Amino acid sequence: MAAGYFQLIVRGGADGQPVATLSGLDLRGIVVPPGRIEAVVFWRPDGTIVSGSPPALAGQWRENPSLARVLEEGIFSEIVQGRSYMEGGPGIMDPDEPLLEIYVPLDPGPDGGPRLIGEIYLDARPLLAAEAQRTKLIWAGIALTGGVILALLLYTLCWARRVVQEQRIELDARLANTERLLAVNRALRNDADTARDDLINGNEALLNALAADLHDGPLQMLTAAALSLDDAACPVGRRGIEALLSQTMRELRELSSGLSLPELVGLSMGETIHLAVRRHAGMTGSQVACHIADGLPELETAFQVCLFRVVQEGLMNAYKHACDRAPQLHVRSRGHSLVVTVASLIQSEASSGPGRRGGLGLPGLRRRLLALGGSMQHRRCASGRVVMLVRLPLR
Repeated sequence: MAAGYFQLIVRGGADGQPVATLSGLDLRGIVVPPGRIEAVVFWRPDGTIVSGSPPALAGQWRENPSLARVLEEGIFSEIVQGRSYMEGGPGIMDPDEPLLEIYVPLDPGPDGGPRLIGEIYLDARPLLAAEAQRTKLIWAGIALTGGVILALLLYTLCWARRVVQEQRIELDARLANTERLLAVNRALRNDADTARDDLINGNEALLNALAADLHDGPLQMLTAAALSLDDAACPVGRRGIEALLSQTMRELRELSSGLSLPELVGLSMGETIHLAVRRHAGMTGSQVACHIADGLPELETAFQVCLFRVVQEGLMNAYKHACDRAPQLHVRSRGHSLVVTVASLIQSEASSGPGRRGGLGLPGLRRRLLALGGSMQHRRCASGRVVMLVRLPLR
């Protein structure tokens, strides 16, 4: 048999007999199983019906454009619905039943063209059901894929939102920390400006006080001695001039003792405190009750100098303003601070008198303590005692 042609035996009856036969032709070849065939018609190329279902169609001629299509293209098929299996023929089929119409060239002739054309109608419902099932599967796959993609997008959005929120919280915390640091920097800058102004004012006050002390004390005495030397009739005499000069030297020593700093390198904390106490006692003749706790740590040089000045100025302040020649000094550690207490008894209202100068003054000491992170307080008790309390951080 030539390529592109088919031999067909159609069995559709209950007993398996052919529903369409053609005597004298070999129809062995393709066997279509029962239950799938609705109708079969065999045509000649000129439009004559050779055989078919029903058999009464045999010998009739009908115009069928599909025959020319078979001669040009070969086998082809299409889905038909709501019409008979043959245009113009008796409507023996259910008009709502979908059918698969197939045209097949059969039995090639000597010229190579088909001598017989088969028109076969198959039940298209299984095919359409399979097609619908495939469509459902495709749509189900699309829906599943879309759902997975949507879930991934939702997860990505939630993750991105969480990351953005975390970053926003972190940025807010950094902004708050930056603002806090800026506020601290502003406060430190203000403190630095204040300390600079206080230092300038303190230096000016110190210079003014030194000038006043030098002018009112030693210079006045030196002037008096010079006048006595120039005046031959001066009743003071040599002994008086020597007394004036001795007084001048003593006042100059007192001024210098409050300004100079002894050598503190290599001294422990207790030795530093005792040195300040001995110098004060040597200058004023006071008897200081000194109480130093055991186990005090060593200090850095800046803190050691500050401690010396604290003891020196506290004792001198008690001697100058309270006129107390027996002050009490207590030094102990409390937590991370060193606590220095100088207690003195007010014996007179001498604080408003001229007094003697022995130190750099409490304002300068307060600034020194603030620079090192310490503090200073003055309290006046009901018993008439004045207490200077100093806290110095231990480092």
